[in-house]
Amino acid sequence: MSTHETEYPVWRRPLPEEEDLAEQAEHLRRRHLLLDPKFPWEMNDDVLRPMYRTGGRFWVLFVALFGLVMMGVVTWGAQIYWGLGITGLNRPISWGLFLV
Repeated sequence: MSTHETEYPVWRRPLPEEEDLAEQAEHLRRRHLLLDPKFPWEMNDDVLRPMYRTGGRFWVLFVALFGLVMMGVVTWGAQIYWGLGITGLNRPISWGLFLV
């Protein structure tokens, strides 16, 4: 890895020769709580890593929710095919329930 200045975070860069710039750089180093302790790509890896690991509970919940969605799709398809009368609402305004 080369020692190019832009590859280092602000708090690890060498101090400039000019006194004013060196003072500003030192001030930035003291504000360590506001600065990221790692490189951005390392922080991205830390945040995204748990999202790529799925356990058994996730898949059980996924299958259960997928089953509910499919039941809804089948029910909706039956209503489209046989009409709104299969809901038991045989009045002429049976569609009002679905608007509400």
